[in-house]
Amino acid sequence: MQPQTTSESADPSALRAVIFDFDGTLVDSEPIHALATREGLAVADIDLTVEEFLGRWVGLPDIDCYLQVARDRGRTLEAPMIARIQSTKNATYERLVLEGQVPLCPGVLALVRSLESRYPLAVCSAARGIEIEAALRRHGLRASFQTVVAVEDVKQSKPHPEGYLLAAKRLGIEPASCVAIEDTPRGIEAARAAGMAVAGVAQTIDASRLTGATCVRASMLEVDVSALSEAHARHARGAS
Repeated sequence: MQPQTTSESADPSALRAVIFDFDGTLVDSEPIHALATREGLAVADIDLTVEEFLGRWVGLPDIDCYLQVARDRGRTLEAPMIARIQSTKNATYERLVLEGQVPLCPGVLALVRSLESRYPLAVCSAARGIEIEAALRRHGLRASFQTVVAVEDVKQSKPHPEGYLLAAKRLGIEPASCVAIEDTPRGIEAARAAGMAVAGVAQTIDASRLTGATCVRASMLEVDVSALSEAHARHARGAS
């Protein structure tokens, strides 16, 4: 059973909701995105290795990634080619999801189960809704989340705070009463701009790049109710 949400006038000094990023936080999907992006860019005869994607481009919205990789190669991409790249990338990713190649990050299942009876939970991601829904359902977690904010739900993706603000609004919780869990600087920037505490997890990129987070843990295995409460309390003290 989902916990009851509270009104937006609730005391912001109390932790009342947890909002998860998706790729690289809930699911270990970044290598799959790398493979799918490589297949998409190959349509334009642009080579991209998995290692380069993970080292330089992870966390970017798809089209931003295509454009920046192309620019890095001295190339430009016109709209029809971008559409072909996106179609190929999406089809590849969806095939890999259906094949079961997008596992939960270690520690996620236990964490969600420990939180779902305490707080409303949400997902805020730059991924497409179909990708998020398919993975959550495959792992039996869709009912644990009261709302999912995907890339198509917002006009401006991370690092803009629109997605996190929408997630809090849908939950009926003040942003200051939420903690976000993120694995990239862009996601951290978005959540902080929305007025939220952020628990950073260094399982996609090095912890040294997550300095904007309220607290940083090595992986989701080290994130628990106590760590999230500590992050929220630290953020509340800093904001007061």
